[in-house]
Amino acid sequence: MVNLMRVTGWGPESGYLLDGEEAADGPPPPYSPMEWPSFFPQPPPPFPTWPADRPDLGFPIGAFPFFGGFQPHPPIPFPPAQPPPPPPPPPPPPPPPPPPPPPPPPPPPPPPPPPPPPPAPAAPTQSVVVAGLAPGFTYLLPAKYTSLHVVRDGAVPYNTPGTEFNFSLIKAPCNMTVKELIHQLGARQGPDNKNGVTEMVQLGDGAWGKGRTILKSDGGANKTLVDIGWDDKRDGSLPPIWLVVSKGP
Repeated sequence: MVNLMRVTGWGPESGYLLDGEEAADGPPPPYSPMEWPSFFPQPPPPFPTWPADRPDLGFPIGAFPFFGGFQPHPPIPFPPAQPPPPPPPPPPPPPPPPPPPPPPPPPPPPPPPPPPPPPAPAAPTQSVVVAGLAPGFTYLLPAKYTSLHVVRDGAVPYNTPGTEFNFSLIKAPCNMTVKELIHQLGARQGPDNKNGVTEMVQLGDGAWGKGRTILKSDGGANKTLVDIGWDDKRDGSLPPIWLVVSKGP
């Protein structure tokens, strides 16, 4: 039994340096134990000693597989060495790249710009050539006009309601007198008390009412159209003017 003492190294007898032993020269064995707790030697295994106690097994020492030997084996018949296979043929060269696509056609030229619009006609001036003037003279138009609806063909709609009639649209200067308007509308024959104009009032559903009558002989015939309310506002913002002309025999 090994004395349980502190192991401090290795010795020549026990392999360990116990207290009181001298250290051996040379390096310690590779299995030298470390500090306590350390490894202690074990008793030898109960195997027979070799070769005196070896039984006759029929094969040389070291050939028994169980005891760490080897079993002889007949040589393995290897095939004869073959020459190395030839190297594979080189891969075929890659196909050439496809040709680049053709460039796109150039865009069509832009269409020519449209021709400039014709210049707007100049605004009419307040002058016009009037029949009856001598050559070289220009008639100056008045600044304001009124619109007149003059009944034609001698019809009198306020006496015959529901009947159709013809009329003319006339522009007359607002500074024209009523007497001059009556004369321009054709009431020129006979005495002045037979020539005049009568204003009609539209009642709806084809019915008309009789309004004021102005004769050439009346004092109001010397007034201008704008003085009696026949101005440029009767061209849209106010009711239109409807006239029946009375002519002398």
